[in-house]
Amino acid sequence: MAATNTNSQIYPNSGFCSETNIFHRLRPSITLPPPSQPLSVTQFAFSLLHFNNTNISETPFLINAGNGHRVTFSDFLHKTKSLAFSLQEQYSLSKGDVAFILSHNSLQIPSVYFSLLSLGVIIATANPDGSISELTHQIQITRPTIAFATSQTSHKLPPNLRTVMIDSPEFSSLLNSNISISIENRSSAIGVVISQSDVAAILFSSGTTGRNKGVLLTHRNLIVVIAATNATYPFRDHIQVVSMATRALFGVFGLTSLMRAAIMGETLLFPETFELEATLEAVDKYKATYIPVSPSFIVALVKSDMTNYNLSSLRILLCGGGLRLSALLEAKIVDPVTGEILSTGQRGELWLRGPTVMKGYAGDEKATAEVLDSDGWLKTGDLCYFDFDGSLFILDRLKEMIKCNGYQVVPAELEHLLLSNSDIVDAAVVPYPDEDAGQIPMAFVVGPYKKIQRLAFIDSIPKSVTGKILRRELVNYALFDTTVAEL
Repeated sequence: MAATNTNSQIYPNSGFCSETNIFHRLRPSITLPPPSQPLSVTQFAFSLLHFNNTNISETPFLINAGNGHRVTFSDFLHKTKSLAFSLQEQYSLSKGDVAFILSHNSLQIPSVYFSLLSLGVIIATANPDGSISELTHQIQITRPTIAFATSQTSHKLPPNLRTVMIDSPEFSSLLNSNISISIENRSSAIGVVISQSDVAAILFSSGTTGRNKGVLLTHRNLIVVIAATNATYPFRDHIQVVSMATRALFGVFGLTSLMRAAIMGETLLFPETFELEATLEAVDKYKATYIPVSPSFIVALVKSDMTNYNLSSLRILLCGGGLRLSALLEAKIVDPVTGEILSTGQRGELWLRGPTVMKGYAGDEKATAEVLDSDGWLKTGDLCYFDFDGSLFILDRLKEMIKCNGYQVVPAELEHLLLSNSDIVDAAVVPYPDEDAGQIPMAFVVGPYKKIQRLAFIDSIPKSVTGKILRRELVNYALFDTTVAEL
């Protein structure tokens, strides 16, 4: 059993245990349901919704900020309950089946997610803008029995995969069946017992270092996330919180934002696009109070002309994570070469253990074994260190380190140095093969710059939908494009 922060060997400032070399939480613990209790994330989320809120049945839960269409909480609960019943009865879906979901944000997707999860069906949520090649790979590793798509995305799916069209009249009828059974009690009523250890969702990695992997998240993983959200929720003054989906619901950011809104009784806005202007228009029109955002959004917001919009309703912009471990995690820093467990202030790979750590990768036992050990430690692949106050500093990805003359060069540190020049809009540093040094740093910059060993001026730095630099694309550019300059 892991040590707690009452152990005499644990330093109170850093959370470091000198006996085990493990960093422990410094935050208060969170009350969780027993892991052995049969419980789906839908049951848990809806129980919190009813516990946290009264008289919200006619309160808007979902609003399309573009056209004003909305779904109240009572409508949402009825549609979710109806859809679960219809899918079980008409499509014979059962626990352990996989549903591949390919759709942009819509007012129907939350009911699709929660209804499937209530039946023990695993949701595999894919990027609707992904290529057919990417989606084919994702379908191969998840082996879905059914898909949910729209008229805009269904052409990317195999013709032999049974597909439900979310924007069809037939789907609307599934949402509006006249049933009376309560979804909170539905699992036991139809004989489905969902263990918290059962897989709930498959979310796909960004694929920055290779093909997308299917990340297996259990009901327990999601239950713990929303329990932690409930325990640390910043609004307790009985205002009606209006939040915004600033990311697509197929990713972990969007999925957890949806679940937070559901358990806390928030009104969740879906802007027409994720562009800054559309977001600010929605804040102004619907008086949004709370927006989870990325660092790039904050930068764009600060640089924008905000005088055209009334943003006085905004109370919180939630960005990034805390410097310290969450209340449910423990960590250690491991030398990636020797395997030695390191101490405070020493750089190494960050390993994490806790109830929010994934179960593994779908259809890839080898990749799972490479990142998860037998004791439940997740090898993150991040180069990090803890300081003496228990703050965690992430330096870079280990796979992206540049090995130059026997030294480990951190690309992010060079990028930070480049970006300190006001003439540079954006920058990325990648390894370039060198006969003498093995590798040398090569910089890609947006805007004028002086000199580095190799340089290329480009229109923009290629990044994933989550803002990660796609270094593989830059390396290919460096190796095969004739405009790269030797300096």
